[in-house]
Amino acid sequence: MFWLPQLAVGASHWRLPLIESTATAMVAVLFSGADPATRGAFRDAVATDPALALWLVCKFPTEHIPRGSDEVAEWFLRDPAALLNWDAEVDHDVAAGDQPPPAGWLPDRWNALAERSRGAARGVAGHAIQAGCDSALIPSAELIALLHQAPELLALCGPIAGVPVTVGEPTCLPRWLVTAVNRLRQADSSEDAGDDMLRSVQRAIAAHQADALRSRGPASELSPPEPTIAQATLGPAAMLPKMVRTVARLAQLEGDFSTALESAKLDAMRELAYGASHEINNPLANISTRAQTLLIDETDPERRRKLATINSQAFRAHEMISDIMLFAKPPQLDPTPIELAELVAEVVAELADDAAEQGTELRTDFPDHPLTLLADRGHLAIALKALLRNSLEAVGLGGQVELTGRPVVAEGPRDSQVEIGVHDTGPGVSAEARESMFNPFYSGREAGRGLGLGLSKCWRIVTLHGGTIRLDDACSDGARFVICLPASTVDADGPVLVTHG
Repeated sequence: MFWLPQLAVGASHWRLPLIESTATAMVAVLFSGADPATRGAFRDAVATDPALALWLVCKFPTEHIPRGSDEVAEWFLRDPAALLNWDAEVDHDVAAGDQPPPAGWLPDRWNALAERSRGAARGVAGHAIQAGCDSALIPSAELIALLHQAPELLALCGPIAGVPVTVGEPTCLPRWLVTAVNRLRQADSSEDAGDDMLRSVQRAIAAHQADALRSRGPASELSPPEPTIAQATLGPAAMLPKMVRTVARLAQLEGDFSTALESAKLDAMRELAYGASHEINNPLANISTRAQTLLIDETDPERRRKLATINSQAFRAHEMISDIMLFAKPPQLDPTPIELAELVAEVVAELADDAAEQGTELRTDFPDHPLTLLADRGHLAIALKALLRNSLEAVGLGGQVELTGRPVVAEGPRDSQVEIGVHDTGPGVSAEARESMFNPFYSGREAGRGLGLGLSKCWRIVTLHGGTIRLDDACSDGARFVICLPASTVDADGPVLVTHG
């Protein structure tokens, strides 16, 4: 006999049975969870296996009420290996099936209760439609019908769980399910005004019980129907705990490798930046100085243009080395309250000549009230300038670049943010470029975008401020980058800024 990971409340524990078909669905999502057919098969398992559905709703976040079995299944599919954890109850070399059954375990009784639950869940949709129930509530009604015998099922798997829950009585049932089951069992619940969903569940339960009596008779009602609890085999249920541990270890190794790789990349960039600053900056300074010296006495326009180009390219190379150093060894921030519109106006003014030269319109759109950030003014200006320059290069000639700002409403003052958007009418960003556009030295010039370090520099500065930057997937005209930064927060100890190195 195989069991799902135990449910625990204090010293009380429940072990729900794991059937082979459910174990097969779980194995499939562990190794190919993104496949639509695999996910659909698992959703079907949740909708037809009371043990799995009950285990999941007991694990489901207590602050939410699921809207049907599909929502519960999708929640599980976000990280199945994390939820399927037997390590707290069994040794790594012991399968979940080697555990003894709970004291009150009666497999025939379980099979009969499970069949009643499935039958009620199958019939509830028809009764809901007849009762005029809102179609959006039918998935919730089906889930409640599938779990309407949850107390009896739990009583076979651990401490008795009565309904309603009394003070001191152990139960792992969520409060919303306790309330629903208790109302179903009230004598007058079918007459509750406006509760079409519960009335539909009640009628489905009664109809299934009547059908069972007519087809099998009262004496055979508790005979074990199909599908029944599986006996111990070497199938997916037996191997599932070890598979889960293997997947979890692989995920951990992958995470550790990614962390180590990122650290190694930054270390390599740091060494490169240090070497470049010593070995390359000096020759660059010499080139720039000589070009400027020759410019003083040069009168030929063509030669002056060439010398000016030499000087500007030397400064460009120097700026790239500085960008590497910024990314590999970020500076300490000096945060102060900043009015965003004022800072943006300064940045836009610096780029106004470049925009005018290529015939691109630079626009800003900010609310009348001030948007205050707690940020390092100089570095935030560098980030915005890099992002705007990236958009200007993407547009090329003509077109438009718009910079917007708005507050983001949050529950608490410390969660408040300011959103900055930069939208250009350029060619957009290809699917290939989306994966690497914030990596240093990635160049998207083939797609008409960026010099390689601009976006990564912007990303680095934004994350140092505890913010985020992303590409707006909903934008179909050009590209729109969205920066979210913490709003200025002041308490008794002064300004607060959370930074991430």
